[in-house]
Amino acid sequence: MLLPGHRGRVRFEARPVRDAIVAALTDWDGYLTASVRFAVEQGELSEPTDPEQLAFKLLAPEGEANSRSMLSDSREPYDRARTATSARLRMLGADPAVLAEAGLA
Repeated sequence: MLLPGHRGRVRFEARPVRDAIVAALTDWDGYLTASVRFAVEQGELSEPTDPEQLAFKLLAPEGEANSRSMLSDSREPYDRARTATSARLRMLGADPAVLAEAGLA
C-alpha cells in the first residue's frame, strides 16, 4: 500500500503494519468526528454541514506540520498548525478560554 504524502510516499509491505495504521487512523477519525458532533449538539461549535469534513480539516494542519518538521528539523510547523486549528475552531464559535486551556490559544 502506498500512503501519499505531500512530499513523497511511504510503502508498507507488511500487512499487519498497514492494518494497524489503518485501524488507528479510522479510530482517530471516528473519535474526532464524534467530538465535532458532540460539540455541535452542546452548542460549543456552530453546525458544520459535514462533521467528517470538518474533522479532516482539523487534522490536515498536523499532517502538514509533520512533513515540514521532519524536513526542517524544527518545531515551528507545529506552532503554525496549532494556530491554524485554533483559528478554524474560533471561526466556528469555540470558546477562546476553552481553546487556551487545551493549548490552542
